[in-house]
Amino acid sequence: RLRQILARAMAGTCSILAPTASGESSSPSSNSTRAANIQIEVRNSCYGVVSTLARSKFSVDTHYAVFDCGKTAESVSAAISTSTAVMLFGCAANEADVLRPRATSALDALLGSYVRVVEVINQTGHTKASAQPTPNADENPWATLTATTASQQILSDHVSADALARSLFPLMWTASNPKKSKSSRIGAVRWTASLLLGLDKVNAVHLLCFLTGDEDMTVSMIAKQALRVDKTLGEDDVLCTKDSAVDDTVPFEELVHILLIGDTESPRPKYARFHVRAQTATIRFLLQQLYSEDSLYGGDCSRLVATALNSLASYKGKTLSREETDLIDECSIVLSTCTSNSRDARKLVIGSGFGTADLSAQALTSNSSKTRRHFALAMGHLYEDQSLWGDGSQDLSLGSWAKSTKLLFSAKACEESLHTLSGTNLVVGQVHGAAFLGAACVRAFRLAAESSNPDTNAKIVDKCWERIASIVSLLGEGLAHADVAIGNACSRGLVVAFSYESRDAPILNGRLFSAFAKALAALNGALKRFSSIDHSDATRAGSLIEAAGLLLAASTSGAGHTQSGTEVDLGPTRLQCVEALFAILGSTVYRKDDELALSVGEALARYADALGSGEWSTGKDCEEWPEKYDEVYASALPPHRHVLFTLFQRDLAASNPLKRNACAAALLALVGHCARNANADESSIQRSFVLEVWKHLSLFQQAFLKLLADPKSKQLSRESCCKGLAACRGLVAAMAASDCSDAQDVTVLNDKLLKAFGQTTNYGGSAMMETEGEARERRNTDNDMAGEGVDRTDVGGAAGISEASLEAYKEMAACALSLNQVDVLYSLMILSTNHPVWSVSTMKDKYSARALLGKANGASIEEIRVSLRPHLKNLVPKLLRACNDPSKMTATQMNVLWVALTGGGSESRALISEHLLSTIDSLIKDAGSKLWKARAGACGALSDVIVGRSWNELGGGGVEVDDEGIFVTSPTASLRLIRLWKVAMRAIDDVRTPVRERGEALGRGVKALTIRLCDPTSTDTPEDKDIFLSDLQRREKEKENETTAEYAATVSLGWLVKYGLNQACAEATGICISTLLGIVEVAKPSTLQPVLSELIGSLLMAMSGLEPAALNYLQ
Repeated sequence: RLRQILARAMAGTCSILAPTASGESSSPSSNSTRAANIQIEVRNSCYGVVSTLARSKFSVDTHYAVFDCGKTAESVSAAISTSTAVMLFGCAANEADVLRPRATSALDALLGSYVRVVEVINQTGHTKASAQPTPNADENPWATLTATTASQQILSDHVSADALARSLFPLMWTASNPKKSKSSRIGAVRWTASLLLGLDKVNAVHLLCFLTGDEDMTVSMIAKQALRVDKTLGEDDVLCTKDSAVDDTVPFEELVHILLIGDTESPRPKYARFHVRAQTATIRFLLQQLYSEDSLYGGDCSRLVATALNSLASYKGKTLSREETDLIDECSIVLSTCTSNSRDARKLVIGSGFGTADLSAQALTSNSSKTRRHFALAMGHLYEDQSLWGDGSQDLSLGSWAKSTKLLFSAKACEESLHTLSGTNLVVGQVHGAAFLGAACVRAFRLAAESSNPDTNAKIVDKCWERIASIVSLLGEGLAHADVAIGNACSRGLVVAFSYESRDAPILNGRLFSAFAKALAALNGALKRFSSIDHSDATRAGSLIEAAGLLLAASTSGAGHTQSGTEVDLGPTRLQCVEALFAILGSTVYRKDDELALSVGEALARYADALGSGEWSTGKDCEEWPEKYDEVYASALPPHRHVLFTLFQRDLAASNPLKRNACAAALLALVGHCARNANADESSIQRSFVLEVWKHLSLFQQAFLKLLADPKSKQLSRESCCKGLAACRGLVAAMAASDCSDAQDVTVLNDKLLKAFGQTTNYGGSAMMETEGEARERRNTDNDMAGEGVDRTDVGGAAGISEASLEAYKEMAACALSLNQVDVLYSLMILSTNHPVWSVSTMKDKYSARALLGKANGASIEEIRVSLRPHLKNLVPKLLRACNDPSKMTATQMNVLWVALTGGGSESRALISEHLLSTIDSLIKDAGSKLWKARAGACGALSDVIVGRSWNELGGGGVEVDDEGIFVTSPTASLRLIRLWKVAMRAIDDVRTPVRERGEALGRGVKALTIRLCDPTSTDTPEDKDIFLSDLQRREKEKENETTAEYAATVSLGWLVKYGLNQACAEATGICISTLLGIVEVAKPSTLQPVLSELIGSLLMAMSGLEPAALNYLQ
């Protein structure tokens, strides 16, 4: 009966709106203002009715009347119509301006109805039609779709999401017509993004790509967000995660076919007929889909490259607008990305109309710096593929390759442009392009010289070496240029020129020694300049640091080279550059950006690990370090020993706290580099640098622990220590897997860490607890170790460190020991890090748990959550208590861990609800601890946990007031409520101020909880579910609420009257009185009647006790 009434209301509403949807409603004359206002009010109410019905449960009724203008289907299995959608889209297009927002709101409500119905279909497995062919692309998308034709587009016999998509696509194309109103196009893009993208992704992507070029920014932005390109347009990084790709099941070839291939006269426009903004978004979307995590290198990029080349050719020689420049930028990114890994793409570029000559010319003259850079990179990829330049019959010699590629001409043009750096005819754009194109020439020629056959054409080779050396020297001169763009281009050019993909750095050719030494000397000067107080520039310093790491690695083979005459010596110059890197730690520029310390560490790791293994000419590779730092001794050491000796013996012992704390990130980069490579490839274990780090691993751990507890350490320093300790564990695991270590090393490493955090494997209590027996045993053990001359670490922290500095990590250690899994501590420490640097794409994989821990249970965050799920019952109370620790630093660190482990928000609430009873019981026990910090943390956690809880969530049961703890095995809600009151009253009267403050908050929380439980009208059923309860269910629910409210009132009144009003603390008594008054206001009279006389007397006595002393004196 109710369904029929609602269906009639829907039908009547739609009949009123139908003339407006079809555009046939007549406008009243100017003297009929009242009639016009009445019509507007009527239509306004109609939109409200449609919105209400669409948001109600009526929308998911199996007859689907809300979707067919109120017409009830004859059978439950009938199809979902689109008549209402057609009508509302017509209203959005033709409605008066004052009512257009109402029409759009009704469209959004109907969209939500469709989404809910599709979810029901997918969840219940409602009969799903077999795969249907996609809509005919030749159908006119702009044809007017009337309600009559829409009602005929009904699924045959069963509800089918595919058929629903086929019915809606023509409507969406119609509504997205640029000639339609803005409201119509906004509705089309929202429906496509929210509904159709989940039903037919290929066709939905086609429409969304078209809408990214819409003239309205709202429409365009919604479409870009749906395609996940809104934040990536113009970005260099095209490797995207699952979250950045629309769907991992759509074959890339299907997307290419529907977007790029087809008749250009097709009614549904494709790429060639898109607006230039839509072409830019389409290129980026296809590139992201091609290089998503699931389809990495799984698709053919030839068609995408061909489309990019065609677009580039069409704009060659033209003056470009801003939007056209953006398109050219995206096309250049396509070329540089695809040519880096696809030989077919490289062959396509060589044979296209926009070939190498155009690429090299545009790399120097294009108005866009991004285009110049990516064209230069693409040219480098083409140069390095020697198979493209010969006939394939035999390997090319170096001279033949240089002649075929015409690299000498490109290098000459770059050299000429770079020579203008010190002149008056400087053109910034050309110098910028020359820096990248010249660097690509340097890299390609260096690699070709190593792999090519002996050369017979020595003349052209000598000229190439001359040009290449000149480019290297000029790039070095430009590092300190006053123009930031030129300086950064030169530093990044050196990065490109001397980058390498193998583990060992390529041997530096002797013909480059002199130019290389000049570049290193210039780099040394630039590092000192831009890290000094007068010219500190964090951005330029970061770029120079990266270049320094690669240049130092490349110069390893020429470390002992000295030049006769006036030329710069390569050997001493490289040592000066290393010292310039060390000087950045704790410098003025480091204060501006502490992330530079991590960059310095990575540069030093490249320098130290440039060559895998071998005997060094110094003969000091196996000597023990002297006790104090010796500069002469350090300069004679090989790179892998030089770096460690300088950091441990000089920088970590510096008096400057900034210098010391900057070492944390640098040490992480070093040990992380070793752990990452050792876990990825067992052969890396035999590298000299890895063995040197393994030899001094105890020094790494000791340094991390000291820096972790340093009171002046900043967030990055502390988090670097956490990840560094995990990297130490990962390196030990890699060594153990290759039989270079044993289980004893793991035990020693873990024991040192646990002792530093105030824990041992013998005691699993809180990190802040130590019994008398444990203390006695610790002292005996320490005395024995001291007698044997063994270094010891004091319990409660590293030597000389206070316990307060390590509280957060003590709590993590306590959690790990409570699970009897010490290795969990490393995962928890990694999860407790949230510095923005760890989220950067270049750092995310390097310093993840999987990379650092490796074989020692290295896993992603999701895998760590899954592995800890069985232990959450014990972990949740400890983590919640630590999250409310009085120490701000501890609470912040543990809150980060809590969010990382549980997900935060509603996920955390659901997890607490799942383990609510055990959590409350554990926190109540901790609230009575002898340690004040434990009491404060437990009270703070309880005040958060009990908010909004019901009687049944607290354990249910009847009235029970006998709280003899040793006899109660399964406490009910009555006992837990009484215990909460006891804990709150005791905390309010605590001797510690932080505990009293948390106790007052807990008292207010228990008061609110008690009054809510005593209110028979309160309910724990969500409002959106309560409206769907039947009368019988609602009466049963009300009866249950009355019963539980009576239980709660009986228990609360009894305890508050007998004990609450007799508290010695005035604040505690005040809370009890206000709670009693609140209960009296909400409780039923029948509940109050048995205790009324005692209640009145107790309140009067309480009032007398709270009277001021002056009043008593007057009486």
